[in-house]
Order: sequence, then structure tokens, then C-alpha cells
Amino acid sequence: MVDELKLEVVDMVVTAVEKHFSNYESAAKVIKELMDKRCGSSWHVVVGEGFGFDVTHEMRNLMFMYFGGESGESISTPLVGGGGVLKRLPL
Repeated sequence: MVDELKLEVVDMVVTAVEKHFSNYESAAKVIKELMDKRCGSSWHVVVGEGFGFDVTHEMRNLMFMYFGGESGESISTPLVGGGGVLKRLPL
């Protein structure tokens, strides 16, 4: 991802997580819809805490973020695009 797009994506994620802080599924849905509109379809988004995942992705089509929540927990957000596959693994 180019630097300008990275900054835009960070803003999208922070806004969605702050708006839907108590509902990670809604936050992920909003982020996916925004990423699909901005960068084309096929984005996979997971928002939550305490999960593992296995990912196959094209170069420059993966972004993984940690976002500190209001109560101090760390929220993880992997974004995978361009036909990548994201598998959520049980812990």
C-alpha cells in the first residue's frame, strides 16, 4: 500500500472501531465496505481481541493493526485484499 492509502486506512479503522466499540462485527463490516469502495472488492476484515489467524495474501495487500481500546485492551485488525484468504484459527 502506498503511504497515503495507509494513512487513509488507519483513519477508517480508528473511526469505525471508535464508533462501534462494543460491536466488533459491525466495525469489521463498516471497514470492509469502505475498503471495497475505496480499493475494489475482495477485502477481508477481522476486528477483535484474542484470536489467531492464518493468511495468504498478495504483496502490498495486507495491513495488520493494533488499536488500543478505551479500557486498555488491544484490538487487532488484519485487513487482507486482492484475493487473499484469511482463516480465523481457534485459540
